[in-house]
Amino acid sequence: MSTSPARPRVLAVNTDDGILTLIAAALTEAGFEPLTCRLADLNSEGGLLPYATKLLPDAIVYDVGPPYMENWERLQGVMASGAVTAPVIITSTDPDILRDKVRASPAAGLVGKPFEIEALISSLRDALDDSRSV
Repeated sequence: MSTSPARPRVLAVNTDDGILTLIAAALTEAGFEPLTCRLADLNSEGGLLPYATKLLPDAIVYDVGPPYMENWERLQGVMASGAVTAPVIITSTDPDILRDKVRASPAAGLVGKPFEIEALISSLRDALDDSRSV
């Protein structure tokens, strides 16, 4: 009896339920196990760090929206903590405001919105491949 390998678990964080539903469906179709959370719910539960350390996702897709710098700094603190080692793909409606910051961070990638779902899946696969080769 053979067992299939576990599907990589991906935590998607966004403010929009419709986008979370779209991402979850695309992740499932691409062979991932989606875990979703609205940003407002995440903030009421103490932030990304305790939530991600509880779920232990293989990767995170995190939307940085307005206020961009406040949300960026919150995410940067989590990445800098070292407690969450999953690669992080950032999505944003204004990627230009974040591009230099993302390049200088441990984030695995930046995908502008509106995005082609295949671009997001491709970035996610690349990030997971890179994290496994380390």
